Order: sequence, then C-alpha cells, then structure tokens
Amino acid sequence: MNKRLLVLPLLVFVSLFAKAQFTVDVAVYNLLNFPSSQPDRTDHLAAIIDTLEPDIFMVCELDAQSGVNDILTQSLNTNGRTQYAAATWQPNQSTGGNLTQMLFYNQNLFTLDAQQVYTTDLRDINRYTLTAKTTDVGTDPLTLEVFVTHLKAGSGAQNPNNEARRLLEVQTFQAALTTIPATSRVIFAGDFNLYSSSESAYQAILDSNNAIQMEDPIQTPGAWNSNSSFASIHTQSTFTNQTGNDHIQDSNGDGDGALGGMDSRFDFIMTSSNLLTDPTLQYVPGSYDAVGNNGNCYNDAVNDINCTGTWSQAFREELFNMSDHLPVVLQLSSNKILSIPEFTRSNVALEATLVNESIALTNLPAGNQSVRVFDVTGRELLVTDTNTLDAGALYVGELPSGLYYVRLGDVSSTLKFIKN
Repeated sequence: MNKRLLVLPLLVFVSLFAKAQFTVDVAVYNLLNFPSSQPDRTDHLAAIIDTLEPDIFMVCELDAQSGVNDILTQSLNTNGRTQYAAATWQPNQSTGGNLTQMLFYNQNLFTLDAQQVYTTDLRDINRYTLTAKTTDVGTDPLTLEVFVTHLKAGSGAQNPNNEARRLLEVQTFQAALTTIPATSRVIFAGDFNLYSSSESAYQAILDSNNAIQMEDPIQTPGAWNSNSSFASIHTQSTFTNQTGNDHIQDSNGDGDGALGGMDSRFDFIMTSSNLLTDPTLQYVPGSYDAVGNNGNCYNDAVNDINCTGTWSQAFREELFNMSDHLPVVLQLSSNKILSIPEFTRSNVALEATLVNESIALTNLPAGNQSVRVFDVTGRELLVTDTNTLDAGALYVGELPSGLYYVRLGDVSSTLKFIKN
C-alpha cells in the first residue's frame, strides 16, 4: 500500500515518487517514562498511530516489558491493524537507570534479523537489523541498520559535563559504524537532547571521517533552543508552566515531564548519505516532520487553541496527553518490489494533492474497492467505492478546509490531500 504522506512540503514531491514500488514510514517518539508515568496512555498512542501508521517505530523512555506488551496490543495492533511486531526488549545495560529504547516494525514489510546493545555511561544504544521482504531478497537484500538512543539531558550552561557526556555516547555510535559494512544503510534516531548544531555531539554524528557518512536530512543548522526562528522543528515541550502537566503522573502521583512550551529541537532522525541518493531506498524530500507542530507554537503548549494549522486541535490534544515530546517522522521510498502480493503497495496516486471540489484517483486497479476519506484524527467522513466514481473523481467540496487522507481498499493504499 502507498502509505499516507506525512507533511505539507512533501505534497509537491508526490508525483516524483508515485511509481515507487513501496514506501516506508519511519517514526521516533520519546514516550515519557512509559508505562510508569500514568500507564493508561495507550489509547492516546493508538490515536496517534492511526494517523502515522509507521512501518518502523522507534521509542525512547520505555521502562518495562509490560510497556512493550501494552504498546503492541493496545496501541499498534488495534483498530484493525495486525501487522506490527516488536523486537526483544532488553533492560538498560548501561549505568544510568532503567529507561530503554525499543523498536516496533511492520512485519509485512520487514524481518528483524539481529539486534545488539552498545553500552555507554548512561543509556544504551540499541541496534536493530531489518531486511525488507522483496522479491530479490535472496540475491540483493535490502537491509537497514537502525540505531536508537537517548543521549544525556541538560544544557552545557547547566553543567558543561552534559555536553561532554553526549559526545562520549555519540563516540560509541561512531565506533559501532566501524564494525558494519561501509555500504550499510543506517538510521540513527532518538532523543538527542542537543541544543545547537555547534555542539560537539552533533558535529561528531556528521563527521566526514566517520566510517559511514551520516546526514541531518533537513540540514537546518543553528542554535535551535529557545529560538523562535526554529519554531517549526521544535519537538519539546508539549506542556507549559501555565497549563501544567498534572494529566501525566509519575509513580509518586507527581506531575511528570518537562515544562516551558515548544522551544527545543531534541528529537532527531539522522540517515546515512546513501539514503539521500540511492533509489533502492531513498529519503523522500520534505517528509521529515515534527508531528503536531504547526510552526506557530513557540513557547506554547502543543494543544494551545491558537496553534492552528495542518494538525488539528483534536490530534494535538492526543499528543499533549501522551508525552512531553512530539514524534519525528520521515519517509523512505524504494524501487524494489515486495515479495508478498497481498501486501504489495499499488501505484494508485492523486492527480492533485491540493484541491477545491474533487480529488481524482489515478492508476486504479481492476475490481471494485472501497474509497474512504478520514480527517487527521482518524474519523471517517466519506465512504463510497470505485464503481461509483466518475472517471476516478470523488467530490469533497463540502468538507471544511484542511488535511485529509483517502484510503483505497482496507489496507491497499492511503494518500493525503489538502482541501482549500
């Protein structure tokens, strides 16, 4: 299926990738001490997953096996989804407490071939090796090395040792790169707690002398923290001092999570250089996004009623009730073909993604299939079938202006459009 596209800038690039054999949606999310802080958050996460439907879902701040089970059964494999599997949860083997990282993945697209833990002086770096289920997997496997971590928190102004410890953790990642083939496709993601691009840990990730060259896909250098110029890429905090965060409680019944509003870019997905250029698996330009950030919430809570835009109020409420961080996403496109026909994603596309009255579906497959339109909260607004369409067109003129998804069949295709 053509997975839903995640951000507005991507719309102008959709036609370039319409003929890709399949796409991979990637997400990373700091879950805020899950499940020990207010464990009944799986319904909020399920609502977020309804919109994102990631194929690779990396998480930080997971503190128990029970959290893995809850996420898998109550947030991922729910609302008709059955495709998700989890890696083996491994308690933190480093010295810095019990918070861990974890990987969930779409088992219709990938096999998990291996996983490994690299220890640091605080939290582990977790590595997962995924191989796509392509028709040529035996002769030319499409493998992706996924590294997930949570670097030391705290600014250098608070304690210069914070930046030094982040650098040491990144150096562990740099050393790990020397142990895998130089041609490997790599993702390095997590809560990096970085305050600016001049910080030594950030520079180390992008060091041209690394065994595998890494890139920041959005290439937005600067002093991100407490800087309104970077409001559109901030990922923390979804809470403010004014709104508080008593809706999320720790085990002692105290409020949990950071305050201060949206003013920090702490969460990242970095890619190896080959993922920017190789059509075998390639980053889709414009698909990197801080989910829920409408670009106008600087120093505000993500659910502030004045932070209007692409992401709806209802969806931002789900984010507010889930974590003090926002998810970060990007999309990869592959020109390979999946080996399991029922999960092969079709070439169905939208003739235009910015519309006034109607959407026009192209490359429709033979046979009658359902056509359903959803808003960003997952609420179904329109339902019909392909036999009733007039030359592939569906009237949407009565919908309010905003962002919508159209889904063809049960799981075969999901596309995104903007109604003027």
